[in-house]
Amino acid sequence: LGSLAGCLFRRFTSSLFLGRRLSCCRRQTLLLGQQIVIALLDLRLERLRLTERRASFLAKGADLLLLVPSLAQRDARLGEGSFSFCVFGLRLQTKRGPLLMTREGIGSKEVEAAFERAAELADELDVSPEKKFPIHWSRWYLHAQRTEHAQARAAAERMQELGRQSGQSVFTIEANHAVWTDAWHYGRIPDARVAIEAVLGEYDRHEHAGLRYQFGNHDPCVCGYAHLGMYEAVMAKPETARRLIMKAHSLADSIEHPPSSVISGVCSVMGEVLLEAPERALAAVPVGREATGRVGSTGYGLWIDMIE
Repeated sequence: LGSLAGCLFRRFTSSLFLGRRLSCCRRQTLLLGQQIVIALLDLRLERLRLTERRASFLAKGADLLLLVPSLAQRDARLGEGSFSFCVFGLRLQTKRGPLLMTREGIGSKEVEAAFERAAELADELDVSPEKKFPIHWSRWYLHAQRTEHAQARAAAERMQELGRQSGQSVFTIEANHAVWTDAWHYGRIPDARVAIEAVLGEYDRHEHAGLRYQFGNHDPCVCGYAHLGMYEAVMAKPETARRLIMKAHSLADSIEHPPSSVISGVCSVMGEVLLEAPERALAAVPVGREATGRVGSTGYGLWIDMIE
């Protein structure tokens, strides 16, 4: 961080940026350099220890970067092999989004603007599908939380495209994870099943269990088994439904991930409700409540309360 900050300081205070050609941007450019240097040194991005002051520095730096008329034109003036406005802008917006989620809320306009700008810069730079994927996952997550179906579905389909381009199973799995979540919430249950079965066929515990820490804070296969179990419950197939949800329980326990256990625990209760088995549903409530209790505050606890 210190090396990068030093590079930025030299670049932003050099005559190339503060000469006559850019005199109209003198104050904005100098302030931009100051804000970015302070943000990098003070924020300590790798720890994500957010305070109002630190988040404000980062947000102001990113906002000022947007005032530079064309990042690509500025890069062209610097010449090949020099510091890139576009590359740094992409990194800044990608980091800014998650921080703003904490500060402003998941569905805020500021968060949306950060990820939309990151997506634009990623396309302008033509970065690899692997680098584009987390940006579009964040866009999908934002629109899904807002219940903006059309935008969420478009982002999920874009993730599927990037997953195919990457040729890496970690991205195709999470793309299908987003697709079935969107399809399930909007009643396209057959579409959800297709996406779930694609993930279950591709998932390898040793290779993909780490995804629970990267996207959505739960394991995609646990989620897949649990929701497929609820699908079978809707289709009035109690044995298949309970077997699938039990698989979700077993996998969540084996990877020792409480948030994934919440998914399987709540779905076990919901599955019995869908099967119109109230006594079994009430018997499953303690399991679901115990799982939600291990992760603290969660909206799933409200589901358990409502069912009980």
